[in-house]
Amino acid sequence: MAPSTNRITSPWRRSLALVGLGLLPLLATTGCGKDDKTSSASCRKLTPDAKGEYRTTVVAKNLQFDVRCIDMGPGTLHITYDNQDSGVAHDLRITGQGVNESTDLERGPVGQELVVELTTLGTYTYACDPHATMEGVITVAEPKAPGDTETPTS
Repeated sequence: MAPSTNRITSPWRRSLALVGLGLLPLLATTGCGKDDKTSSASCRKLTPDAKGEYRTTVVAKNLQFDVRCIDMGPGTLHITYDNQDSGVAHDLRITGQGVNESTDLERGPVGQELVVELTTLGTYTYACDPHATMEGVITVAEPKAPGDTETPTS
């Protein structure tokens, strides 16, 4: 009897079968979709330290960042970049509003520091150059004064 042509034996063929069923896009977006990096639950809101500078840590682990969105006011941002992926090379690049700064591409585990001036209001992107799914957004906006609320316009 001839072998069945419907049998899915290799991971590659299983992936093709999932594409045919329309399931691969669902699997690919689970847990790391575009909406995740801008939802309020995943945004880290930074406040300036005594020097008026912003500080945070971004962890790379299992080919993803631990934070997908950072909100801050204009100023100097110090990022401690913690690559916890053993043997995997990552970097952290920030781009947008005329900025293009990055850490070195190094195999983990390794820690690095990136200091960047984000003085123009707007949106910046951070990403790992070799891994396109590792990305996030930094939003730089003027901080609101205490008690300042938005008034709806009619």
